[in-house]
Amino acid sequence: MPAMADALSYQPEAGMASSRQTLSHWMGTLGLPVQPEELLINQGGMHGIFITLLALLAPGERIASEELSYPGLISAVQQLHLKTVTVGQDSDGIDVTGLMRRYEQQPFKALYVMPEHHNPTTVAMSQARREALVAFAREKDIWLIEDGVLFVPEAARRGTPLYRLAPERTIYLFSLAKLLGGGLRTGVMRAPEALHARLNAAIRAQSWMPPPLMASLACAWIEHGDADRLLAWQHEELCIRQAMGRDALRGHDVHGHEHGFYLWIVLPAGQRASRLIDELARQHVYLTPGEAFCVGSTAAPQAVRLCLSAAASREQLARALAILKHALDNPAPALWETV
Repeated sequence: MPAMADALSYQPEAGMASSRQTLSHWMGTLGLPVQPEELLINQGGMHGIFITLLALLAPGERIASEELSYPGLISAVQQLHLKTVTVGQDSDGIDVTGLMRRYEQQPFKALYVMPEHHNPTTVAMSQARREALVAFAREKDIWLIEDGVLFVPEAARRGTPLYRLAPERTIYLFSLAKLLGGGLRTGVMRAPEALHARLNAAIRAQSWMPPPLMASLACAWIEHGDADRLLAWQHEELCIRQAMGRDALRGHDVHGHEHGFYLWIVLPAGQRASRLIDELARQHVYLTPGEAFCVGSTAAPQAVRLCLSAAASREQLARALAILKHALDNPAPALWETV
């Protein structure tokens, strides 16, 4: 079969043209219009981050991000020997004014952001903040790395993607692995033409090309309607689990997105994340500490992230939420010793 022969043969670094056409069309139906020639196929969001950093920055150069950010970015920055510049955020997203001040002190070449669904805090960037960020990036000639891996449906009143506001300087990351199954290692980068040669070179140095067979499988799911059905089911299930989480933890400082995979829980005054994590782990409930998201020397917040999608069933999730609620309401006494 010609299709199988293509999927098992060497292909261009950006992926097969037919796969990029299918992915472009599907992203358009999701409210993310892109042209096939703008896309480069990769092996998921984490790979996209690494390839983008490899193409844009040399060891020792600086990348900016929010003080709390995706642990995969932190790992990639460390492996590539990059320096970080951090800035805070509020309910409208990244502090652009603070970012401008940091740039004057420590100029940086690129900025990594998650405008639609920040990981871990779940904050969405306001439209005004997006426009201010784009204006600043243009003034200082900064590359924008826009992580859209935690996809938010168009019906959830998304803001304008940065790649639509500043297409000439934005790399947009999108992952089918996150949406359809972690083992389906396929994603895409939408990038301006000026960066394609550098990104292609980075892909070739990493893996020669994205695996055509994996991309072909993902495209078959799209073409047969399986991807849409799976995505619809996922959004419905996440909405239910988000409601379960908010109801179970009512009265506590809990943040989530109705289509999100997790809750961000800021602990009551006096409670320590490490003690809560240890206590719940003994009951087989596992949380991620705020420290895992701290970029550079950022002080760790006393907060934890609970992944709602990790539970095998709603019943299992309900049990975990009840255990968490009891621990938050009845904090264990602090135990200490000295030498």
